[in-house]
Amino acid sequence: MADRIDSNCTFQWVRVDRLTIPDEYQRARVESTIRKVREELDPDALGALLVSRRDDGTLAVIDGQQRHTGLVEQGYGDQQTKCLVYTGLSVGDEAALFVKFNKDRTSPRAMVIHNADVLAGDPIAVDLTEIAKARGLRFGEGTTPGVVQAVTTARDVYVHGSPIALRRTFDTIVRAWGTQPEALGGEIIRALGAIFSRYGRACDENRMARQLSKEPPAILLKLARVEHAERRGGTQGDGRIAGSVARMMLRHYNKGLPAAKRLEWDTTKTGAAWWKGDTR
Repeated sequence: MADRIDSNCTFQWVRVDRLTIPDEYQRARVESTIRKVREELDPDALGALLVSRRDDGTLAVIDGQQRHTGLVEQGYGDQQTKCLVYTGLSVGDEAALFVKFNKDRTSPRAMVIHNADVLAGDPIAVDLTEIAKARGLRFGEGTTPGVVQAVTTARDVYVHGSPIALRRTFDTIVRAWGTQPEALGGEIIRALGAIFSRYGRACDENRMARQLSKEPPAILLKLARVEHAERRGGTQGDGRIAGSVARMMLRHYNKGLPAAKRLEWDTTKTGAAWWKGDTR
């Protein structure tokens, strides 16, 4: 992408029905946003849509999908709307701009940002995808076997732990439980990632996988939630339980080991020290 991308951008009025929504990186419809556009429609207050004029003449909306959809559904397809039109962009460039304009907003889902990052060539996002793919997994939404929804957690393990910790985490999950959805949730990934990040090769992933395979992930999570509630004063809620999951994993791991080889979870560390200890 050019260092000064704004040099390839001009302000233009464009007919709404000439604009298209690219499926390479755009998110799904957000009905609440579209409904708000319809109910409070003021074309002059919508702001400019960010658009890419592709080599084939297609006008692809980079930012403003929900506003565009609201205009179309209110019958404004034959009207003109304000646009900032970029030229000379590749699809990857478009995706990078999409991420830039949306990453700090609360509306796009983490998976939308991840997919756009992959398309834009972000090295971490690309490596995350390759790590998952090499183990028969993929990042996505839904509860299909092999689908990892917890992309933010995986990225945390990769960045705050290490790429090796994430590889070992996915290897252990697949060896212990296969690709069942319950095993690919964020708390299990975070707990294993922290264990491998903290203990490194002192933790034998083959042993960890063998020990964990003796208990279904759903049962492990259920017991961890109970323990977490007890540690938090008896209130069962949606708070992070990865610390309790990690403790339970290490209890399984330590069974039958001499004291010198057991791994103990440090419950005193918090915040950024999660990857060297426990967050409660």
